[in-house]
Amino acid sequence: MTDDANLTVKAMMHRALESTGPAAVLAFAAEMTKPKSGWKGPRKLSREQALAATRTVTSMLRRFGLQPTKVLVGAGRASQSSATGRFYLTDPEMAGAEVTKRLATGIGAHVDHVKAIARHARQKGHAVDEGALLAELAEAVGVFLEPFRAEPDLEPNAELAGDINRIADHLANPGRRFELARFLAEARRLELGFDRASGEMVFHGPAASMHDGGNTPVIPLLTRMVAHAEATLFRGEWEDGEENVLFFARPKLTPLGRTHGAICQEVGLGVVADPDRRGGLRMVFTLDPVTYVGEPGPAAEGDAWDKAGYARFLRFGAYPTPGDVDRLAEGCLFFEAAAPDRYDCEEFRAFHEQVVAEWEPGDEERLSGRRHLPVTPETCRLLLVDDGRTAFGIWRSFAEIPEPTVLPRDAEDDAGVVSRTVRARFAALLYADAEPSVAGLLGAEAGRRCEALDAFLMKSATGLRRRKLEFRARMRR
Repeated sequence: MTDDANLTVKAMMHRALESTGPAAVLAFAAEMTKPKSGWKGPRKLSREQALAATRTVTSMLRRFGLQPTKVLVGAGRASQSSATGRFYLTDPEMAGAEVTKRLATGIGAHVDHVKAIARHARQKGHAVDEGALLAELAEAVGVFLEPFRAEPDLEPNAELAGDINRIADHLANPGRRFELARFLAEARRLELGFDRASGEMVFHGPAASMHDGGNTPVIPLLTRMVAHAEATLFRGEWEDGEENVLFFARPKLTPLGRTHGAICQEVGLGVVADPDRRGGLRMVFTLDPVTYVGEPGPAAEGDAWDKAGYARFLRFGAYPTPGDVDRLAEGCLFFEAAAPDRYDCEEFRAFHEQVVAEWEPGDEERLSGRRHLPVTPETCRLLLVDDGRTAFGIWRSFAEIPEPTVLPRDAEDDAGVVSRTVRARFAALLYADAEPSVAGLLGAEAGRRCEALDAFLMKSATGLRRRKLEFRARMRR
């Protein structure tokens, strides 16, 4: 990391840590003690700490008159009632009987259970402060949390990944005016997709899985070059009516010259349903494929195809199809790309070579579909680079190609040091103490989708069903 980026990120993290309360420390501890987090401190509660945490959870269950098995299964840490015994204490154990059974030693499980208790208690009509309940848990395991209260001694990418992943719990908080987990499950069940242009839900039927990308709240971060390939551009000529009648028809192709194909990924940050936690969310980096094909200028003939002059670059919303001709959106232009001449990303190389090796007709979705990468120290290092001028950024400056992004142009720390690296600009938006912020922008995207689902359901509802939906919508505000 450059000195500029170090100063910027460090100053912003200091500001975030200065306001850290018990709930935030618990969330950080739960995230950092997950496998592969990069955390070097303690990961498991001692027997005494686990007993204290379990006693606190059981006390909360009793306080609100909740059925332990129902709440604990609903929290997603146990698949059935018979598997919940290690998460709460029986009446004799609460009264002082010796506890000999195995207890949960992961702090994340206890955090999830406290949140589930708050949610169920509200449903029963109790006025519940989730933060106060989490503070009780934090007090019960206070010694365990000490290493997490100070500025964590983490590799920067591990720390950044941990903070990004906190946003998932933030958006899943039941106190929000929208329920994103409910939206994602309902949209899939009803085979609906969110149309970003109209802001409405659209029925897709069995093909709904192909439109899941619209349902995922995403903010654009950057575009990165991952490979380069030689391509040939063609102009297609159709016989009268053939283009509209025959789906698989191929026009007569006239070569226009050899050209450069820049294979890229549009990187975003999104939030999706967590398959491992019922009602939970998780953060992902989204990778949307895009290829830019140069329209050859007069100097396109000869061997230097990758240095030829181009009149413009044309956008193709996928990776090139191996051994076939792809159609560009503009005019009647087509192109055929050779195997990549150079890879700029080993992760993409592995993905692309696997796709080519396994290629069969009908696999086009693997080249045009969005991919998700988990938010880990490794993916933060890969995607949130420390460079102020990326390869795509330099190239687009003369190719006049827009880059979708919510990132600010630069980031300035408290000392007035300005940095233009991707890492520092992202950190500026992540740790911003006012809007816009990463969490705020994702929350706005989530809210739009949830409101669109409510509106869609209202259209077809009548009578009591409609009044129920209106009531639930009001209660979420």
